[in-house]
Amino acid sequence: SNNTMLETLSCPNNNLSELDISNNTMLEGLSCYNNNLSQLDVSNNTMLKQLSCYNNNLSQLDISNNTMLETLSCYSNNLSELDVSNNTLIEWLYVDNCNLGELDVSNNLLLKWLSVGFGNNLSELDISNNIILESLNCGGNNLSELDISNNNLLSNLICGENELNELDVTNNTMLENLSCFSNNLSELDLSNNSLIRLLYCGDNNLSELNLSNNTELINLQCHQNNITELDLSNHYSLEYIQCFNNFDLSCIQVWDIEYVEQNVFLNLGCNNCLSTDCNYNNTSILENSLFSKNLIEEFNINGQKFKKPNDGFQLHIYDDGSVERKYLIK
Repeated sequence: SNNTMLETLSCPNNNLSELDISNNTMLEGLSCYNNNLSQLDVSNNTMLKQLSCYNNNLSQLDISNNTMLETLSCYSNNLSELDVSNNTLIEWLYVDNCNLGELDVSNNLLLKWLSVGFGNNLSELDISNNIILESLNCGGNNLSELDISNNNLLSNLICGENELNELDVTNNTMLENLSCFSNNLSELDLSNNSLIRLLYCGDNNLSELNLSNNTELINLQCHQNNITELDLSNHYSLEYIQCFNNFDLSCIQVWDIEYVEQNVFLNLGCNNCLSTDCNYNNTSILENSLFSKNLIEEFNINGQKFKKPNDGFQLHIYDDGSVERKYLIK
């Protein structure tokens, strides 16, 4: 308390049960995590920019006077509520496992990283004002909806173990990591998310999963769904595939069976189900051949070419290799 000019204080991993910093008004950085603090008064520390007080026994934390705060890491406490409305400069906020029932970040326009995941009880989360948000962890809450349409810079999204019935990521073209496992999703459109590398969408109600535009995938976990087709034939960067308990998935299309079996960690839930041709596109190929073929040559019964239609027997040859025999009457 006599060190009034102190700017940085680091005292983590001790057994501190109290900490008096009321006289340290010049303090900009405080790290007091992994202690036994039941209270922490930072009301006089108005210059504070960085506060790490996670893994303590705090039941409340008043940061209303800390308007210079840029980073707050207070996870694994029992706060139940946290007011960050005055902290408009905050960029990094970690409040997982704090038993929070609500969190209002509408005033935190500079927020880039928000982690309010497992160990909280949020039923709603409005991040529509946080348009420069890059990372969001809201997994393990009670969210029934999540609107991320304004968060175009989002590259990391963890929203697993909620109650989401739908998830629209079409505006999130920068997304690289998506973890939406253990929800109630029946569809997932990833056509605009070409940068995705990690996809955890297991334990949902997905009946199809089109990954044709997601060729940067490294880790895919889509187990415990209702998927019937899985085409990974252009996904050469894959290192991990987990798709067990998709009971109607009998064939998984890959680019090279031997390579995949030797170099990719597999948890498929089926034996000998890798193939380089699962005949997924047979219907579309047939349709194209029937409705999109073009006539290239015509022959009469004597095998002679002609340019104008004649009566009698004719052979029509098409650009898809098919031949039709016709009898014309003029």
